[in-house]
Amino acid sequence: GPREGHDLRMLRGLWPFMRPHAGPIVVSLGLLVINSAVSILSPLVTRQAFDALDVAGGFGTFASYGALLLGMSILEQSLGFPQIYLMQLAGARAMGDLRAHVFQFLHTRKLAFFDRTPVGRLVTRVTNDVDAINEVFASGAFNAIGDLVKLVGIVAAMLLLDWRLALIAFVALPGSMVLESLPRH
Repeated sequence: GPREGHDLRMLRGLWPFMRPHAGPIVVSLGLLVINSAVSILSPLVTRQAFDALDVAGGFGTFASYGALLLGMSILEQSLGFPQIYLMQLAGARAMGDLRAHVFQFLHTRKLAFFDRTPVGRLVTRVTNDVDAINEVFASGAFNAIGDLVKLVGIVAAMLLLDWRLALIAFVALPGSMVLESLPRH
C-alpha cells in the first residue's frame, strides 16, 4: 500500500543514520528470511506427513514428520524474538544518532532563527518527527521484506505442487479481491 512506499522512502533517507548499525539490521533481516522460509515449508511438511498415512505402516513416518513440524515451530518462535529485538535495537540507536544530529543542527542556527520560530514548535517538531520515524522500525517496515519472501515462496510452492490448480487460483484471485472490497448491506 501507500504506507509501505512512504516507509521505504523514509528508510532510504535514514540510511546515513542506520549505516553504523548495519550489523544488527543484517542479522535481523537474515533471521526474518529464515523465518519466512520455515513458515513456507511447514505446509509442505504437513502434506508429506498426511501422505505418509496412505502407505502401509506409515504412522512412524507420520510421527517423524510431526516431530519435524514441532521443531520447525519452535525454531520459528525462537527466531522471532531476536529478529524483532535486533531490529528495535538498531532502530533505537539510529534514532539516538538522529536526535544528536538534529540537536547539533539546532545549535548552529543564528539567534534570529529562534526569534522567528517559536521554541515550542521546534521541540514539538523534533520530538514528533523523530517519534514518527522511530515508528517505521516499530511498525515493521522491514517485515515487508519477509512478506515478499513468503509471497514468492508460496507462489513457487503452489506452482511446483500443482501448476494447473495454482493458475486457476491466480485467475480467481482478482475477482475474489473485488468481491471482498464491495460494501456489505
